[in-house]
Amino acid sequence: MQILLKNKAFQLFRGIFSNSKKIIYLIFGVYLLYGLYFGNWRTESIIQHDVIIYYEYLTATFMFNDLSFEFASQLPEKFDGEIWLSEGEDGEFFPKMTMGVSIMLTPFYLIAYLINKLEVLGSFGYSAFFQFFVFLAAMIYAILAAIFQRKILTQFFNDRVVCLVLISIFLCTNLFYYTIVESGMSHVYSFFLYTLLIYMTIEWHKNQSLKNSAVMGLVMGLIILVRPTNVVAALIPICYGLFTKAGRENKVNILKEKKLKVAFAIVLCCLLVSLQFLFWKYSTGKWFIYGYSDEGFFFLEPKFIDTLFSFRKGFLTYAPILILAISGIFLARNMKDLRLPLIIFLILNLYIVSSWWCWWYGGSYGQRALIETIAVLAIFFGFFYQWLLKKSFLIRTATIILIGFFFVQNTIQMMQYKKAILHWHGMTYDAYKNIFFKLEYPENYSDYIVEPDYDAAMKGDR
Repeated sequence: MQILLKNKAFQLFRGIFSNSKKIIYLIFGVYLLYGLYFGNWRTESIIQHDVIIYYEYLTATFMFNDLSFEFASQLPEKFDGEIWLSEGEDGEFFPKMTMGVSIMLTPFYLIAYLINKLEVLGSFGYSAFFQFFVFLAAMIYAILAAIFQRKILTQFFNDRVVCLVLISIFLCTNLFYYTIVESGMSHVYSFFLYTLLIYMTIEWHKNQSLKNSAVMGLVMGLIILVRPTNVVAALIPICYGLFTKAGRENKVNILKEKKLKVAFAIVLCCLLVSLQFLFWKYSTGKWFIYGYSDEGFFFLEPKFIDTLFSFRKGFLTYAPILILAISGIFLARNMKDLRLPLIIFLILNLYIVSSWWCWWYGGSYGQRALIETIAVLAIFFGFFYQWLLKKSFLIRTATIILIGFFFVQNTIQMMQYKKAILHWHGMTYDAYKNIFFKLEYPENYSDYIVEPDYDAAMKGDR
């Protein structure tokens, strides 16, 4: 009887982990369970820090009908949130960040807004009820990203490889945390858009239909509105196919024969981005506002090593499974149309991210500024796992166990960060070593933490 049960359990396990559609259901279930338990919506703390700025576009539009933000000077006594505005040189006030995240949240916000009105709940949009809809938005965009990742990956790999890739990126990286806990941050929304851009790049080069061109333009416009430096993502469709003779010939033919479709995509992208310029003009009288004041880049001193490997905020330190994806870059030689465009993007984006004055990007779990690039690394994950599954049973088994370890490690680190055991910006090797797989503060913990000097960093001493 025990042997029979074990065999059935094994068959069930094998059935799930060889069917990528079932893996998406599994990811959804895990995200939902973790989100209901760990999510910041429960404590009304999703809308904090940067999210306050993303969210206030919605507050201004729907609650106060005042995109000039004049209402912020006299908020109602029962106002249950915060409004953070930057002040310009001429005394004008405006949100520091662009409106991309608020646009992506709008459908979910409107549902909550209408229920709030109909049920007379009395919230200005910051209650646990509204914040649950932010969590729901992040969840849905993550699952949509998983669906489109599957559509991309199944063009190159078998279903077992696709399963391993989806598990790796959605359960073993800090994308998991920024979907279910800090759901209002921009990263899951950018991740979805990057995934959709890669999918549409492939599809558009097969069929330059009006629909595909429209989606390409709108997706690129949203990518820029969510985070303007992400404009470098345009290199993916621009460079697609340019590094092979057949690809170049196809690109030239497209530009000759489908130039109106290309122009249509570009115009739609520009129209969407123009919403930000129109907002600045309406609210401040200026066509362009740089919201970051004295903050900027140090392009001659990029922090590549710190951004990738430091214990303060190393991308690979806190999501070590991504090392497997990077190794897949060297195995992807047959993906000629897409490989070099993705590599060029990864390098240039890393250069931009690591050149920012605050290369650790404030308080965060891991290197949050590179989360969206996991959408690009997913394909390289596939090439690694494709290579791996041809190896011996022992090597395959060891790697599966390693993936399980990375999932457990990621979960523990998420819990540590929630409890501030994993420090938000002052981690060191000694601190990491003393909290490894622990959920309690070690003795003399503060001795291991090194607080960064933000004022010095802004001047270049990073």
